[in-house]
Amino acid sequence: MGVHDISIRIMTVAVAVSAAAMIAIAIMAVGMLRAALSLRNQAGAILPQVRTLIAAVNGMADANQANLKAIAVRTTEVLDSLSSIAGKSEQLAGEVAMRAKSQAERVEMIASDTAGRVRQTAAEVNKAVHPFLTIAGTAGQLRFGTKQILAAILRRR
Repeated sequence: MGVHDISIRIMTVAVAVSAAAMIAIAIMAVGMLRAALSLRNQAGAILPQVRTLIAAVNGMADANQANLKAIAVRTTEVLDSLSSIAGKSEQLAGEVAMRAKSQAERVEMIASDTAGRVRQTAAEVNKAVHPFLTIAGTAGQLRFGTKQILAAILRRR
């Protein structure tokens, strides 16, 4: 047994270990592909519901803001008419006007606060959807990468 035979045996063992490692990598890639596809399917099932929820929350925010502004306008009108009816006394009219203004400011402040909270809720729902979109993107990247690895393995054969 010469140096040449030993080096051929060492190279043969190295090639066998390399082939086993390639097979293990291919098996792991297929497993990762299956897991990624499963995650993508789960995320895909949830996305339409989340998008519907976001649209509903945005619609409610717009509707509530419009309703609250209409209420504020009506409240101001009612309080203005009350102040004109209470024109018997200048002092009484002044107090009613101040109260009307205060109430209108409160209603406007509440309307603004409510609209801000609804928008914040919509933003939080968007944040919750972002990981699902990221998972779907990652699944696509894993699928592409796995296809490339499998194509490279098949080309080497």
